[in-house]
Amino acid sequence: MPHVEDDRSLRAGEYQRPLSYTYDSSLAGGQGGFHYVFEEGFLSCSVAAQAGQQICLVSRREQSTIGSGRPSFVYLDCGSWVDNADGNNTRRRDFGLVCGRNIYLCEFVRDGGTPTSRIPSVQDFFTGFGAQPHCGLRVIKYAEAGFLVADATVNDPSLYLFLADLHLPPVTWVHDRMEVSTHVLGGPTYAVPAWLDRLAALRRQPDHLYRNYYSLAESNRREGRRRLARGPTGGNPDIFGTAGSDLAIFVNALRSLNQGTKRLLHFIQLGDMLELWVGRDYQFVPGSTIRPRWADEGTSPNLAANWALETMIQNTPVFEALRTLQGAGLAEVKYVWGNHDAYTMSRRVTEQLELLSRDPVYRGLNGDILAEHGHRFDRSNFDNLEYQPLFSAPAVTNLTYLVPVARRAEPTARTFTSIGHPSAMLDCYLLGATLLYLNQRYDQQQHPFSVYIMGHSHCRQLFTFQIRVEYHLYGVP
Repeated sequence: MPHVEDDRSLRAGEYQRPLSYTYDSSLAGGQGGFHYVFEEGFLSCSVAAQAGQQICLVSRREQSTIGSGRPSFVYLDCGSWVDNADGNNTRRRDFGLVCGRNIYLCEFVRDGGTPTSRIPSVQDFFTGFGAQPHCGLRVIKYAEAGFLVADATVNDPSLYLFLADLHLPPVTWVHDRMEVSTHVLGGPTYAVPAWLDRLAALRRQPDHLYRNYYSLAESNRREGRRRLARGPTGGNPDIFGTAGSDLAIFVNALRSLNQGTKRLLHFIQLGDMLELWVGRDYQFVPGSTIRPRWADEGTSPNLAANWALETMIQNTPVFEALRTLQGAGLAEVKYVWGNHDAYTMSRRVTEQLELLSRDPVYRGLNGDILAEHGHRFDRSNFDNLEYQPLFSAPAVTNLTYLVPVARRAEPTARTFTSIGHPSAMLDCYLLGATLLYLNQRYDQQQHPFSVYIMGHSHCRQLFTFQIRVEYHLYGVP
């Protein structure tokens, strides 16, 4: 069996489709510039590049440099870890792994195989992980970053593991209060774990409702029963499904690796860990300010913490595994927020739940990695949305969960709504990543990232993107 890095069937290709950049030669005193919207280091984006208030300046000299140098970066979409990624019951157990210039798109496989690598620390990870009970993995695609990688990166043995969307469901999406009442009358009662019992979000509850929810959920776990999430159409709107048992095995396997491997391992979860939109009223006030505002400064943070607490009750084994990972001796454990759990950007929420604070983006590997959830480049899902009530991303999300079959229409709907916008959604993500790259390299005169990593789309991808420059006057093809 060839090493992963030498297996031509696994080698990622290049993305060839050209992207459109809105360029205005009148900007910067006639030197020209791109129109775009983003806040470097924070999450803010717009419905289209043309709506931008900020400018990525590229001088004529830099235009020539880009044209002759043909810079590139590797694009890694880490997919998702769910039972229904797309409305067609597509099962995903995806994760990304980066070591030096080597990038791997991987899939967890219970009792699966162990690939081989010629990179020593990667091979140690593969071997150690495969030795854990019920653990295996396969490499779906492999790429090598080749342009402007930092000198320190080339021989860096550090391992960066990226886990994307989970959409952990709340207990109230599976059980209603009538079931709680019935269970209280005739079912077993279980004490909540000590770590859960001490959470401020649970201690401030006025009654035992949440503890009773825990008894109901724990009873189902212990008896091996799986309740389908409730939905008026009879379909199952819970996309996480049975992925929790696999996720707990996966996380506990990371915790059980040898100390040498764990000292090199960086664990980064890329957002949409908690499902805080389904069946909920959106708790941010839509607007154009950079940082979202609560709908009600007094009640909204507690309400969001309650919803997060419900996901912790429904998915207790997953949270227990993640909590133990924090003290397992890894190089770092980090979390990014996504659009479905953007409320966790506030420490008023995470501190009530003893969750690690969330960041907007992650940077690592000597500046060669830039990772984020990716929703700020999605014209329907960026934080602090300006939207019409019936067509907002939260409203549409609730519709597709309440009527699960509607999720299958999302690709068609995305195509329809892209009319008048730069291009398809993948191209919008690439457009945003490329502008970030240009801003780092030319505007800020920094060493630019070599690998851009995201989740959000539920569509795993790995390829190299070459930046080609074809300039034209603003608004004229």
